[in-house]
Amino acid sequence: MQAVKLSRLIDATFFKPNRFKRNRLKLQYGEIPELSSHEIAQEPVSINAENLRQYLALCQFPENAGIPASYPHLLGFKQHLRLLSNKDFPFPMGGLVHVANTIRQYGRINPDDTLLLSSSAANLQKSRRGYRFDLVSRLFNQQEQVWEDCSVYQYPIKHKSASGRQSPDRDVERKHVSNTSDTPETLGHWSVSQNHAMQYARISKDFNPIHLSNFSAKMFGLNSAIAHGMFLKSRCLAAITPAEDYPLEVSAKFLKPVCLSTPLHMWRHALDSEQTLTLTDTDNHTTYMTLNVRQVMLGRIPRPKE
Repeated sequence: MQAVKLSRLIDATFFKPNRFKRNRLKLQYGEIPELSSHEIAQEPVSINAENLRQYLALCQFPENAGIPASYPHLLGFKQHLRLLSNKDFPFPMGGLVHVANTIRQYGRINPDDTLLLSSSAANLQKSRRGYRFDLVSRLFNQQEQVWEDCSVYQYPIKHKSASGRQSPDRDVERKHVSNTSDTPETLGHWSVSQNHAMQYARISKDFNPIHLSNFSAKMFGLNSAIAHGMFLKSRCLAAITPAEDYPLEVSAKFLKPVCLSTPLHMWRHALDSEQTLTLTDTDNHTTYMTLNVRQVMLGRIPRPKE
């Protein structure tokens, strides 16, 4: 798999704003940059047994959990990095905010499966606070698609409000709550320490400085380091450990960043075929994330011919 050079990452993180200003002018005149060219075709990937073991232990999945729906996201991280650090990609990595993630698993994934992974950027839109787009990854075994992941990223821009219809913003999403039971079940208290953040960075290979220390986070305008959104999602998914009834959809909305060492509380609401979990502060005044797990009626997608 192609490696990403350090100089390319530095350029993608710090020096793209000048190129982005040119794209922003185009956006103001209704010209949306084309993302269809930002795609990585199918590449072979494999599951490392030791990496999987460390992931299950850190996220507190049961030992017999197999391969959780959230784990293949790690397999796609290198492809995501290559897409975002491409010199022609319109946004710098340093300013991107991960606002949502939806995973659909169509069937069981086995550690020794022969797997192919593809990734692409798509669906660039203007929102009230900037621009947002999707990063989509698809995983295939030898016969068919077994897994799909869509992460929504936002590039925030400070600008005066404009008239006209705009895409939903994080504030709008915060108001959405799935229909759930009236009496939530508490699933316990926990927090993300700096040690947890470093362990997840080593396992996922996501060494974004905003997650590692207060010092490095302040270089990017944050007051303190914040937890990886996908670690929060994985940790919450482990708390409910859904049955392997496929197709399965696991969607999360990251509503507010979680500073390291912040005390957290998990609540579960359950219906017949759906579970919703909310991650809040201990006083239940601030909601950081919502997680929804449900069965979906989807047909199998055959593996494309090479």
